Amino acid sequence: DTEGDVFYLIPRDNDFEYHKERVLKGERILSYMGRKEIIYAHLIRAIYKERVKTIQEFEDWFSYSLAYIQFDYNAQRCHDLATELCENLRKWGMLLNAKDPNDLVISHRGKICAQMLIEPLSFFQYITNMNKYFSLENPTDLDLARALGMVDALKTDYVTYGEDAKISQSIKNSVAECYRKSVHT
Repeated sequence: DTEGDVFYLIPRDNDFEYHKERVLKGERILSYMGRKEIIYAHLIRAIYKERVKTIQEFEDWFSYSLAYIQFDYNAQRCHDLATELCENLRKWGMLLNAKDPNDLVISHRGKICAQMLIEPLSFFQYITNMNKYFSLENPTDLDLARALGMVDALKTDYVTYGEDAKISQSIKNSVAECYRKSVHT
């Protein structure tokens, strides 16, 4: 679209003038749907709400998104994306295998994920981690912390020197074993 209406709610706090200036100057809008985890979350909710029932309907819907334009999608890339997303949602137990592979049928797990607004990969990783955690003979608090914390959505690329100094050597020494025993890989 070349024009349209936007309703921008600005908090009336100490930052009001800052936000007001941002709105008045204008800023480039970047679609979050360039990130697959965001697309997964929208897709599972759209399937749950029965707004998207087939892979083709997802492709049609996505082709009208800002992300489609900003991230240089075309029909083939969009189809490849839809296929990948749906294959993974099936692998993670969010979609059932239908007679027609183009039909998108949500599973019980997928419904829970959509209802609770949980990102699908994180939900799958939590389920996997918890299954591993509860299969341990003598799980520790560290095992539980790793099972809860080791999901892609919570990973960071670095630990600061200050944070590293606070991690005890015994925890550092046991990371590999705990990771192997109870964490999604």
